[in-house]
Amino acid sequence: MSAVLKDAKPVLTPIVAAISHLSVVKTETDTPASAVEVITAHSTIRYATYAEFFRSKLNVRRKKASMQEGNPKFEELVSLIAAQGVLQNLIAYEEVVKGEKTGRKGVVAGGRRLAAVGVCIARGLLPEDYMIPYLVVTEDEAVAVSLSENSGREDMHAADVALAMLELFNRGVSVDDIALSFGTDELAVRRRLKLANVSPKLLDLYRDDKLNSDVISAFAITDDHKQQEMAYKTLSETHRLSAWRVREMLTAQHINAREDHVAQFVGIDAYEKAGGEVVRDLFSNNGDGYIKDAALLETLAAEKLAKKVARVKEEGHAWVEVRVRFSKGDLSEFAAVRDVTRSPTPEEKAEYEQIKADIAKLETEQAKYEDDDTEEGESKYDELEAQIDDLRSRANAIKASLSGVHEADKALAGAIVTIDQFGQAFVYRGLIRPDDKPKMEKIAKAEPLDTADAANDASMNGRTAHSDRLTHVLTSHRTAALQAEMLQRPEVALVVTTHALACKVFNIKTGYVRTRLSGIDMETPKLADEVEGTAAQAALDAKREAIESQLPEYCDEASLLAWMLEQPMDVTYDILAYCTALSLDATLRRETTKTAAFDQLAKAVNLDMRNWWQPTATTYFNHVSKGRMIEVVSEAVSAEAAAPLEKSKKGEAAVAAEQLVAGKGWLPEMLRTA
Repeated sequence: MSAVLKDAKPVLTPIVAAISHLSVVKTETDTPASAVEVITAHSTIRYATYAEFFRSKLNVRRKKASMQEGNPKFEELVSLIAAQGVLQNLIAYEEVVKGEKTGRKGVVAGGRRLAAVGVCIARGLLPEDYMIPYLVVTEDEAVAVSLSENSGREDMHAADVALAMLELFNRGVSVDDIALSFGTDELAVRRRLKLANVSPKLLDLYRDDKLNSDVISAFAITDDHKQQEMAYKTLSETHRLSAWRVREMLTAQHINAREDHVAQFVGIDAYEKAGGEVVRDLFSNNGDGYIKDAALLETLAAEKLAKKVARVKEEGHAWVEVRVRFSKGDLSEFAAVRDVTRSPTPEEKAEYEQIKADIAKLETEQAKYEDDDTEEGESKYDELEAQIDDLRSRANAIKASLSGVHEADKALAGAIVTIDQFGQAFVYRGLIRPDDKPKMEKIAKAEPLDTADAANDASMNGRTAHSDRLTHVLTSHRTAALQAEMLQRPEVALVVTTHALACKVFNIKTGYVRTRLSGIDMETPKLADEVEGTAAQAALDAKREAIESQLPEYCDEASLLAWMLEQPMDVTYDILAYCTALSLDATLRRETTKTAAFDQLAKAVNLDMRNWWQPTATTYFNHVSKGRMIEVVSEAVSAEAAAPLEKSKKGEAAVAAEQLVAGKGWLPEMLRTA
């Protein structure tokens, strides 16, 4: 099928000449009558019996149900021909095999009439030698004539349109010319060409309305008919047939370019430029698709990370390693360098306290100019702000000087350059390789810390008097006791929980990353870029700013906990609500039903998405098919209101749909909470 996706050079045949004169039309399936005029100018009418005709594969209308006995419309045609004969000629070409005419005529337009004549003969309503008029065209002209002949009649099925486009392409018509003849764009043509390569068995199910457009499009993500049919058989037997399940089954060995963090880091454009193949379905946008060559992707990621390695090495690490994929499980294999935190000297403490006092004084002075809009007032405000920033930098420098890496670990500590969950380069520093852990112990004994520093290093104190095993036993006892006491103090438990979340959300520093008091952790979901600028995001940003204004200006994990234990519970509730809110993840990567947990929580907080989201052309209708727009308008307004959308271009239909559903309170199923 790859050949279908490359433009072929136009061939100078009558069909191309005809198409080159077509004017652009307003719908995808209409072909101007001028095409048939150009071709039929040199054609003649002839007559032949029913037995001399056969239905050509070049006939673009292939839905068999429209010409089966018992179909009301077809039976009406049979009765009409029995009474009046064939009033409109068929269009056919003379069959040629190995350069010789066979005497058979391939019908490319008028297949229903031909079938109706056959039924009339079988029922004795017409003689077997009944002469049927037909217009003679060449085989090369047949597809264009068939398209033109079907224009203005009952809409052709999308599968038949796709196969007609494929036939034109295979006969040398370029994608540009096909797009022009159908009054559409190149992307639409390429999508149709891809659809045309779906298994004929599945296309038949599509024509018979046993598969919808979303599902048939999902099958087009692969060109392998056997895989398509196997997926259909498996999913239909388990009653799990849906577009996203089809894609999931057919791309199980591929990498989702939008969801995979390594793919996001490399970029789909760079991957394709390097020769990588991307599998896309009919509705993929830029950045979407499934990466087939995992090895190439990993190589490109490693090459891109290598540029950052050089800068990280300049920091003085004992070793620097690139890991394209590095999980939390991988991180747990490494030991972390031990941090040393010393007490400030009397001079440092006095200087820090003086700086805090100076900052408070300057802030009081600065407040006088907050509402002063004069040039002098603004200048004075900025001058004081610069002085405050300078003092804050000095205070931070003092705090930074109080902690550092254990000297014994520096010779072994290294860094790993990898990719984080958001597709950005990330560096884990201060890591000790598993094989170097014994060396770390030996070096620590050979090069002990100064006494003053050791007094502030709990891990060193423990090692000098107790074995690691005994240390773990003793601290396990104190942990169990702490847990038991906490059972009686739920208000303290709430503070501790909130504190653990706040440390993560507000990036509060701990003396040693492995020694957080609470094991409570959280992750924040990655939301779509479209959330930026919404009312919901604005509410979250405002709340964060309000909370940060209350927190102590300079605090670590311990001082934050001390501060929180002194606050009224209203403050704890406020911080807890914000942190918990950020941890919530109701996103879906593929369309499916909502979870029961989401339903319960949505009811608990009285979530009504109509207060936060409205269906507009930008937020919704531009991203769905025109058929879906019609469904939405029919549901929200009426079928009569939706009818005009069928004849509109997609962009026009999206705007019209927005206007029609405005104020109706309609929501997609996944956003409904009632």
